[in-house]
Amino acid sequence: MVISVGDGWRDSLKRNLFWLALAFVLLSIGSMCSFFYPYQNRVDQNCFFTVGKGMMTGWVPYRDLFEQKGPLLYFLHGLGYLISPDSFFGVFLLEVAFMTVWFIYLYKIARLYIEPQPAALLVLAAGVFTVAANCFLRGDNAEELCLPLLTAALYRLLLFARRNDGRMAPGILFLHGFLAGCVLWIKYSMLGFWIAWIIMVFLSVWNRRPHKEAVKAFLIFAAGGMAATLPWVLYFGWHHAVGDWLYAYFYSNIFLYAKDSSLLGKYLHYLCFTVMNTALDPLMMSLIALGLWHFLRSDRFTLQERFAVLFPFIALYAGCYIGGVFYDYYMLILTPYCLFGLLFLWERFGEKVRIWHLRWGRKAPATILAAALVITIVGGNCLLFYGKRREEYPQYQFAQIMKETPDATLLNYGFLDGGFYLAAGVMPTTKYFCELNIPPEKFPEMPQTHQRMVENGETDYVVARLGIKESSGDVPCAALYENYAVVAEGTNIRDRYRYILFKRKDLL
Repeated sequence: MVISVGDGWRDSLKRNLFWLALAFVLLSIGSMCSFFYPYQNRVDQNCFFTVGKGMMTGWVPYRDLFEQKGPLLYFLHGLGYLISPDSFFGVFLLEVAFMTVWFIYLYKIARLYIEPQPAALLVLAAGVFTVAANCFLRGDNAEELCLPLLTAALYRLLLFARRNDGRMAPGILFLHGFLAGCVLWIKYSMLGFWIAWIIMVFLSVWNRRPHKEAVKAFLIFAAGGMAATLPWVLYFGWHHAVGDWLYAYFYSNIFLYAKDSSLLGKYLHYLCFTVMNTALDPLMMSLIALGLWHFLRSDRFTLQERFAVLFPFIALYAGCYIGGVFYDYYMLILTPYCLFGLLFLWERFGEKVRIWHLRWGRKAPATILAAALVITIVGGNCLLFYGKRREEYPQYQFAQIMKETPDATLLNYGFLDGGFYLAAGVMPTTKYFCELNIPPEKFPEMPQTHQRMVENGETDYVVARLGIKESSGDVPCAALYENYAVVAEGTNIRDRYRYILFKRKDLL
């Protein structure tokens, strides 16, 4: 479509540079971490950045800063902080690198079934539809960083299924075990795919090779996972924080964050969440469903290939929603499967596209790329933030006020990290630097800590969040109004929030 793809190293380099450029352009438009925007104002991303920054400056995740994602995710954001301490630009560069690898493996999967030029076209479409999808949510979700890991594993499993000889090199097994370990320490709920992956490899080797080879394959895979785990055991062991790590990452997510439900309740959750995903991302869900249906019914694919696509998908979907909790971005990890729906559409309508290409000649690639950019801009989650200046964000408005107080301290009260720490260039003064989405009755220590800090006036400033139609007097905390005064307000129209900045009265 855009480039001539061959087997030589020059063609390979040219192709990979194209994927790099495409990732850079799409993420510049679709991710609020990019230089295109003055600020990334989503809450989860700011939680990751605050903990990552703390990790690089001597704080220990979970022990000193309580959060619930995996330590590798914080480490990656810590690297982003080292690149760009006062913005998400470093994280943006990591996003570009990860998405480039994702495109390369999407292309490898597409090339298993179609020629180079249409394969490139379908990867472009998959990338555009993903960045413009509702589940992308302005970028830098944990799921986004796992996309290349999943797609690389899916490509290897499809190759393995097509050969159907029960052979996989030890180095490949170890590598994908290591990648599974990386996912474990980013967000373990996505690990279902890799569990299904190794089960399929194990059973295939068991059926076609001596049984000891199957056991050996599993042990090598497990060794890769342990290699990804060992650094964290050493890190938290060195800081005497293994208990904090395991409590926050596993116990709090499984027993405090997830919802308890019966088997029937879980089934109803899956059904409800599927309907919600379809309503929020109809194009993406349609492509995924179309692709899975195509693989199931078409004689073009072997039985092993069908299982390689379907079984890990079911395990992945089950793991993502087993906790009975729904957020838009959970679906992002499923988006590589939209490629199979695009493959089906190419089989059906590819010849018409070829005729259109012949008619338009050299104009076709430019037209396709222009259409891709329009879709990304108009369909993406960042549309309302195009052209906004830094001064228009409440985070920076409040930061300017806080500069009036030497060595100012801040509490992000009652909601997830809104990015006010980053904008003001300060670190939290408490382990519970924000309030996570854990019911207060299950984890009262967090809201009680915030309440005590407000009552004692422990920070110079407090920032609270309300619905956009609420007024500054609606924060449900009497101690705030006793010890602090409202000094500023700001709004986030896109997310329908009103932010209130309080300053301790003795500093007025």
